[in-house]
Amino acid sequence: MGEPEDLLAAASDALKAARLLMANECHPDSVSRAYYAMLYGARAALASRGIATKTHGGTLQRFGEAFVIPGLVPEELAKAFGKAMFLRQRADYAATVRPGKDDAETVLRDAERFLEAVRALLARE
Repeated sequence: MGEPEDLLAAASDALKAARLLMANECHPDSVSRAYYAMLYGARAALASRGIATKTHGGTLQRFGEAFVIPGLVPEELAKAFGKAMFLRQRADYAATVRPGKDDAETVLRDAERFLEAVRALLARE
């Protein structure tokens, strides 16, 4: 999977799953899926420019270079992506300090805004 449309479809699926998990009070899992929605969205935007990344951190960095620094996407969305990355790592790997409801609500809301911005960006390009 590497085409922008395929990646956006994966992002939409991950966001849908995050909403379902949130509704069922599976907060750490909702954080994880919302983060992946952002990751796939960022990779879709990068793929539209022929940029491929191999790591999560590399995706965040290249997204910032390609879209945030030139002012095409607000910096706050890149920061939200970074925060979601941190919380996803806690959600997936920490047994004792896991994201709760407030974290899940924030990451889900940020993921929705992030994907809206990516869709708008791709529509302009």
